[in-house]
Amino acid sequence: MRLVGYCYAVPVDKLRPDDSLHGNLARLDSWSLGDGAEKLTKQLQKEFSIILTQSECKQIMTIQNLIEYIVLTQRHSPCLTSNNRR
Repeated sequence: MRLVGYCYAVPVDKLRPDDSLHGNLARLDSWSLGDGAEKLTKQLQKEFSIILTQSECKQIMTIQNLIEYIVLTQRHSPCLTSNNRR
């Protein structure tokens, strides 16, 4: 949630897991901020090495969906296996 708040310039305590990335936050993006989605995409790549496809973007509807996706991808990341943690 911290990452989403940062990218959309919204205080984290104002965000809810069920906030829509395609609804609530997209409206903010299209009005005055304009770059929240782009910033979020760049930060996901920088912090988690996640590059979302167009299809994945459409499937990740809420902040909660995004959190679950990040957790799932990090859990399956080869660099996080027990053999690589030394």
